[in-house]
Amino acid sequence: MDELQQYVGVAPAWSAIAPLIGAALLVGCCYLVVRRRETDSWKAVVREVSWSVPALLVLLLLALVCLLGLYVSNEGYLVGATALVTVSGCVPLFRGSLDAVLERLPKWAKVVLGFVRDLVIVCASIFLSFVVLELPWNPDFLSIDPKFILVNLALVGTPIVAVYLIGGRRGAPLAVLPAAFCILGIAQYFLCIFKSSAIRPSDVFALQTALSVSGGFSYELGGYQVLALGICSVTVAMLSFVRPQHLLAERGRGLRLAVSGACAACGAGVLVAAGLVLGSVSLSDDLGFTPISWNSVATYRSQGFAGSFVTLVQHASIAAPDGYTESGAEDLLQEYVTRYQQQAQATSAREEAERQFQETRPTVVAIMNEAFSDLSIYEELYSGYEGPSRLKSMEDALYTGYLYSSVLGGSTCNSEFEFLTGATMGFVGVENQPYVMNGFSNVPSLARQLGELGYRTSAVHPQPGSNWNRETVYKEMGFESFYDIDSFDSDAPTRHNGVEDAVTYDKVLELLESDDAPQFILDVTMQNHAPYDSFDLTEEERVDPGMDWIEGPLVTETTEYVSLIEASDLDLADFISQLRELDRPVVVVFFGDHQPVQGETINNIVYSEEDPEDPAHYERTYQIPYLIWANYDVAGNDQTSERLDMGINSLAAVLLDAIGAPMTDWQMAQIALLQEVPIINGYAYQTPDGTWHELGGDVVDAVRDIEWIQYLEYASKL
Repeated sequence: MDELQQYVGVAPAWSAIAPLIGAALLVGCCYLVVRRRETDSWKAVVREVSWSVPALLVLLLLALVCLLGLYVSNEGYLVGATALVTVSGCVPLFRGSLDAVLERLPKWAKVVLGFVRDLVIVCASIFLSFVVLELPWNPDFLSIDPKFILVNLALVGTPIVAVYLIGGRRGAPLAVLPAAFCILGIAQYFLCIFKSSAIRPSDVFALQTALSVSGGFSYELGGYQVLALGICSVTVAMLSFVRPQHLLAERGRGLRLAVSGACAACGAGVLVAAGLVLGSVSLSDDLGFTPISWNSVATYRSQGFAGSFVTLVQHASIAAPDGYTESGAEDLLQEYVTRYQQQAQATSAREEAERQFQETRPTVVAIMNEAFSDLSIYEELYSGYEGPSRLKSMEDALYTGYLYSSVLGGSTCNSEFEFLTGATMGFVGVENQPYVMNGFSNVPSLARQLGELGYRTSAVHPQPGSNWNRETVYKEMGFESFYDIDSFDSDAPTRHNGVEDAVTYDKVLELLESDDAPQFILDVTMQNHAPYDSFDLTEEERVDPGMDWIEGPLVTETTEYVSLIEASDLDLADFISQLRELDRPVVVVFFGDHQPVQGETINNIVYSEEDPEDPAHYERTYQIPYLIWANYDVAGNDQTSERLDMGINSLAAVLLDAIGAPMTDWQMAQIALLQEVPIINGYAYQTPDGTWHELGGDVVDAVRDIEWIQYLEYASKL
């Protein structure tokens, strides 16, 4: 992502001299202009310099960024941005002179020139708002298809025109919008840097979660970002010249209010008309915008932020599949249930497991380990790196292998959602986060299912309960208890980005000791959370993957990451060893939620000869290890760590099938469907011959069957 910053290196602190000089010049200019006006009125002084204050604040911000070592590009961009901001702060000081010229003109000339002035400035502000929204994260935005650019300009321009009319044709309300677009563009840039992801509609609802885990990142600005701040300041300065003409002063207050009301009504009409258009015109179907892509940043770059974001808003609700009927979906469901039952009856394994389950009622512990993955899948990093060797060498698991998540580097809640509900994000929309957009009181969940079997259900997560709306979602899903960060000692041992994995496992053991009844415990860990450039591990904890075939931050970040995975692997092995000694039946299902974003970069380097758009290539970045293990002899299973790869959405069904637990019709159908679609995630699916295919367009009948059944069992109940 260095190209987004025009990265050179951390600029020296003395780089702050440029914006500080700009600030001094601006203050001096303000002083000279105010002194020249020869006024003693503080109100007049404030009115005179108010439009210069935003520019002054931006200059001070640029100086602070330099002093903190957060500017990482060359001085040319910084000096250019400083010049733009300084000039934009000085220009509004002379807007009174322009007004004086207009006042000397005939009334008709004032009307015409005033209208032309506002038209030119508003149109320019629309274009520049589009620029400051795109430039920080998409420097090639002008190469976007002209059709898409026009749509983006329309989407950006609609609120600007509406505010111009509603705000009484004044520049002050309008100035808020380019500033907001610039902030949004820089926020998009940070998300691209930290998560390799674009801002999506559900991220707006998840803002609190994003803020709570954002402290460990380094918020560096580069050339394009400071340049966007300069252009934003120029836009604000232009808007200072927009002001209403008092041509109706002599006509009475009533007429003036009527005209203002008419303008406000026109502004509201613009918003209503825009809403009606967006409600009837599909940007994807009618204008060619792509709603879903495995690479959201690339999609946004090729289409523009506003158009891509609105496209996702239009797709946020789950539409019924083409030709869908409830009776047709029910018939499909029963067809696959019958297939499952026929398969189960072919051997005695399932029957034996069912009898054992009724007698033993084993506790189920599900561990979703933050960012746990196996980077050895990338040719062992050309160094013999083995990945999490303890997990991979476990020989007595029921099943092991790889899951395929629907997220990369973030959106942990979506992996959790797929596991607990059995729904694949492929038919929910990878651009969404159901935890923050949907309710779960009426939809199936593993917690509610086991709770109805008499299990005590608990969730453990050493972070605030508000993250990803878990404190609400867990209750709706049927969890009786939720142990968030407040349930841990304030001095609990931490590693890297949170409470150690081992501490959460101790909490699980504590829950097991507190109640002999069967339990379902979900443990969502935190220590491995990004970023991986804090270098906060001890020398003893560090694992060198030997990546001498590349240079730069990727080596150090990957070193920190694999060191964390080694620690997690050790903690898991220790936890398993404690469960082996426990005198009660326990089943553990362990999996990671996603790979780190570094996995995508490594994949593209190691397999540079592959087509990056080929699902067989990019699906490698969604591959994460898992295991299902029991501390007792499970009837009907040899427990020889049988390899079975699948999507996360199938994991709960495979778990329940293996231990003989009662299953829903949907779960039985999922097991049967594995014969035809072994793996499915948010972007693609795999057929039994090992071939990957993109979702969308023409798909095999079984994939369409999955969509119909999922709509029946999940989406229709939202």
